[in-house]
Amino acid sequence: GLRMIVSEGEAMNLPILRIGNTQTHVKFPLPLDDFMDEWFSKAPTHHFALSIGRNASILKKVADLLNIEILSIG
Repeated sequence: GLRMIVSEGEAMNLPILRIGNTQTHVKFPLPLDDFMDEWFSKAPTHHFALSIGRNASILKKVADLLNIEILSIG
């Protein structure tokens, strides 16, 4: 089934690594190790997306309308 895993963080203005794709450095409310432990405990698939703004409440409403499970980190 489909589910959403949501967390809000802050994009940091840091140099982009030159490894063949673009990356955004993000600071989350949890220390990185804790964030990653929680992220992987929710069994994510391969893809993720970033949005601009504080949109967790909007994504929760969309998930409710579509009857999709939504999980939160942090």
